[in-house]
Amino acid sequence: MTLTDPGTTDTAGSGAAPVAFNPFEPGFFDDPSVQLNALREQEPVHFMEFSDGYLLTRYDDVFHVLRDRSIGSEATHAIRTPSIEAELAQMAKDPSGPSMLRVDGDDHTRLRRLVAQAFTPRAIERWRLRASELVEELLDPFEADGGGDALHDFALPLPATLISDMLGMPAGDLPKLRGWSHAMAKTLDAVNTEEEYQRSVDSAAAMDEYLRDIHDRKEAEPADDIFSALIAAEHEGDRLTKDEVMSNIRLLYVARHETTTNLIGNGLVELFRHRDQLELLRSTDEHDANLVEEVLRFNPSVQMTRRIPLDDVQVADTTIPAGSVMLLSAAAANRDPRKWGDTADEFDITRPDAKDQVAFGGGPHFCLGAALARLEGQIAIPRIVRRFPDLAPVTSTPEFEPRVVLRGVTRLDVTV
Repeated sequence: MTLTDPGTTDTAGSGAAPVAFNPFEPGFFDDPSVQLNALREQEPVHFMEFSDGYLLTRYDDVFHVLRDRSIGSEATHAIRTPSIEAELAQMAKDPSGPSMLRVDGDDHTRLRRLVAQAFTPRAIERWRLRASELVEELLDPFEADGGGDALHDFALPLPATLISDMLGMPAGDLPKLRGWSHAMAKTLDAVNTEEEYQRSVDSAAAMDEYLRDIHDRKEAEPADDIFSALIAAEHEGDRLTKDEVMSNIRLLYVARHETTTNLIGNGLVELFRHRDQLELLRSTDEHDANLVEEVLRFNPSVQMTRRIPLDDVQVADTTIPAGSVMLLSAAAANRDPRKWGDTADEFDITRPDAKDQVAFGGGPHFCLGAALARLEGQIAIPRIVRRFPDLAPVTSTPEFEPRVVLRGVTRLDVTV
């Protein structure tokens, strides 16, 4: 879904600005919660005239829509707006067809059932030691140099390297895999240029050609890795086609490129902003797991997700027509005082119900990589904090990327 700048809200003469979702408003990317909180309290089901869609901001509404199986995410179900037409045109250029992220119903159930065989909790947990080793390797240069960019030199290479190891990819190919993933990840957001779309298409084609060669080698000589496990995945005689293996491996790279990177980056940003929480984390490992849940609640790397109702659906007092685009704001829902009480806007790593956050989605499309993202966050953030007692940001006002769906800083320079 592509958003078009509707212009700055005009408040002259009215005394108060009408409530509206406008991510192009000055200051929005610095702190989206100001606008999102206002929308949640004043117009929780908000029609966005400039993008022909609905924005949902209350926790209960988001929670239930995510779990409603009559509501999908497949663009083919949507009313044909210019942005949907552009998305469908891009999908038509995909060399391997859609991943499970872009399909619904029986097609989604089938793909997820097969892909999930390679992502059981036991399969993920076996990589904990390797993740810990990678964290130490990535932090060694920080110690030698007295600091570095904690985003590009730590939070970014960790998930990219780990998923490559898990898939059994050649170590020397990581730079080009990261380059392709970065270009494709841009189109997960709602704001894109034509140049970004074209780079995404070109990168998908190049990565697809590369992966086909890897597929053929692993099919001939299976290894103890996730790539081979996806080729071998079987349910009642059904297997993933070669194209389906390709598209879902690309999804693994692309979805993790920005999301897990920004989970780690946003976690460090919030700890720097809340020194009491940083010192608490440094003093005990009791809150390591809950820290990740609170980061996902308070400053989620995925701010919103899309759903499309197959039939007319009633949300609060609004009837949303079939085929309409609904944007479910995890960022707003995760700070709803109806769910989180008077401390909804406070960052607290001891929060007992932080795990109720909806940043990973829910229902049929619940994030398949959630367990892996949690593992990486639980290892990476506490370790950098504890290894470097003097860890501090170079600036107290980090710059966030001008993105609507994916939230993260442009860089995060630190001293140790």
